[in-house]
Amino acid sequence: DGTTRVTVPQPVPPRAGRYTALHVRQGGKWFLAAVRESDVELPSSVSRLAGLGWLIGQWQAKREDTTVQTRFQWIANKSFIRRDSSVHRGGVEVSSGSQIIGWDPTSGQIASWSFDSSGGHGSARWTPSSEGWRIESQGVLADGTPTSSHEALVRVAGEDNVFGWRSF
Repeated sequence: DGTTRVTVPQPVPPRAGRYTALHVRQGGKWFLAAVRESDVELPSSVSRLAGLGWLIGQWQAKREDTTVQTRFQWIANKSFIRRDSSVHRGGVEVSSGSQIIGWDPTSGQIASWSFDSSGGHGSARWTPSSEGWRIESQGVLADGTPTSSHEALVRVAGEDNVFGWRSF
């Protein structure tokens, strides 16, 4: 008896299975007499995050001497999306951070947890909207100052490589 796990290149999630093999010995040699296999469903929240799958990849925004670079990638059997970002001004990194986005079964919605290079952190709840996503965030700066924001993540219609992010 055993288990298998097959991992293939993205965007297909890994597959798993169980098997039972029966070996017999005849004339001093071992032979495979029978094998039974069955698929095993791997737990994943990929279906709940499907509406954000278009973000996967690398993104960049520039304005004058400031560049924001962001990378979204699937992690943990596509149960979460990780966003890593950095801000460069005049060629020097001035801030960076990471965010984990996933399904929160206690609230019944998508949530995220963010951490920045200065020591600040926060969490947010994501709600789909007609234009994309509404994000309600709260957190704390490294010095203990509380923060909150209302954000909009908008996918630009007809554009696969453009999205808008507004915080107010």
